[in-house]
Amino acid sequence: MAGSAFWAEGLLAHLEKLAPGTGFSWVADCIINAVEKADPPYAEKVSGWVRKLVLAADDAIVTDLLKDIEAIWYERDNQLNKAVSHLFAAKTKLLQGDDPFYKYHLLKSMMFLGSDEYCRRSAATIPLALFDRYVP
Repeated sequence: MAGSAFWAEGLLAHLEKLAPGTGFSWVADCIINAVEKADPPYAEKVSGWVRKLVLAADDAIVTDLLKDIEAIWYERDNQLNKAVSHLFAAKTKLLQGDDPFYKYHLLKSMMFLGSDEYCRRSAATIPLALFDRYVP
């Protein structure tokens, strides 16, 4: 994922134009797939976090998600945790109706994912392959 840190911006914008929330689903899939390859023993935990986000449907859970953001960020000092933490932040903003910061945190999530060692070595193979599943 060499080049611009903002490489995913256009892809996210395209997905969100197709249907709001599609960018979130794509980023979540990217994270899960990357963790399965980069750190298989940790993949089940990350999948559990992402499932929690998928099930979060209203802003009553925002306080809990905000606590999770910090806990995930500091649990392990690595790029994958930071990507997940920003995915949590994106979901809180989506639930609060804060579209600009929802999109900001999706992009930050992809930026951290792209700076993970495994993801850098494999270029954008996972995100680009998954992107094709979301576009008609």
